Amino acid sequence: MSETFRYKNSLIYYITGITLGLLFLMLFVEPVSNFFSLTSLSDVQLIICLLVSSISTLWMDVYKYWNG
Repeated sequence: MSETFRYKNSLIYYITGITLGLLFLMLFVEPVSNFFSLTSLSDVQLIICLLVSSISTLWMDVYKYWNG
C-alpha cells in the first residue's frame, strides 16, 4: 500500500477544487442551500470545521514524516 503514495496524482488538485467549490455553493448560495435544506454556518462553526478537517487529514503527513 505504501507504494501507491509514491505515484503523483495530478487530478487531486482538480478534484479538491471542485469539491470545495460545490461545498461553497451548498453552504453560501441561498437557492442551493434551500434546495438541500441547509443553513449557513456561523464563524465559530466554520473555524471548528476547518480545524477538525485539517487535523484529521494532516496527521498522515506527520506520520509519514516521522516514519521516513
